[in-house]
Amino acid sequence: MLNEIRYLAAAKINLYLRVLRRLPNGYHEIDTVMQAVSLFDEVTLSPRERGIKLTCTDISLAREPIKNLAFRAAALFYQRCPNIRTGVNITLKKNIPIAAGLAGGSADAAAVLVGMNLLFGAGLSEADLCNLGVRIGMDVPFCIMGGIRRGQGMGERLSECSPMPDCRILIAIGAERINTAEAYKRLSLTGLKDAENMMLPALESGSLDNICRNLYNSFETVTESGNQIKQIMLRNGAAGALMSGSGPAVFGLFRDAESLERARAALAEKKYTTFACRAIN
Repeated sequence: MLNEIRYLAAAKINLYLRVLRRLPNGYHEIDTVMQAVSLFDEVTLSPRERGIKLTCTDISLAREPIKNLAFRAAALFYQRCPNIRTGVNITLKKNIPIAAGLAGGSADAAAVLVGMNLLFGAGLSEADLCNLGVRIGMDVPFCIMGGIRRGQGMGERLSECSPMPDCRILIAIGAERINTAEAYKRLSLTGLKDAENMMLPALESGSLDNICRNLYNSFETVTESGNQIKQIMLRNGAAGALMSGSGPAVFGLFRDAESLERARAALAEKKYTTFACRAIN
């Protein structure tokens, strides 16, 4: 058994997110293209005598550990592998903003599943881990697999996409928090071609301009929270900008570091928190 596993849990952005319809189970069918980016939470796992102990740099997440996705991932792992009786320490160093549309909690859960599989030598396949992950959250299978992928169904049916061309990515977080359930209620679910006719060919072309022309997020039709951030990015050299998930995070795609830094400075003047990163393919 290993003494410790350290794992970098990557955030994601949605290059394309269309909500298609409400399902009988209350969830929504979506069509999305997700890209992992180099903004990371740091997850450290180590064995303990028994039980699950979670510590976190964000006190709000550590107060009720049983509600934390990383804790739930560990509990689910033990259900799947009942012969493993050694406990686990989970330490989260949070860098990904919470509830921002960047899948920070799902990334942590994915890191725990992958890390515990290695720590205890359980021998679960990637498919096994993804089957566990989808029981925690629809973004968890993507966070296990990483890279760039199209997500269908509720986001859990994943397929490969052409990689993004090299570019700089700037993420900015607005102060407003968006109620995801209310945003879903207000969506209009008609009138747009599917991702196969838009973002996928753009990615295949390898053209950043084509990709930026086809950025789309259904949630931008029901909230204006990211508009100011988008406009600041576009005025300062972004090739394209879009809200990620249900927000409030907004990302911009830049051809060069100079324009990214110019946009970052303009956003800092407005007191927005920013993160510079790259795509992980």
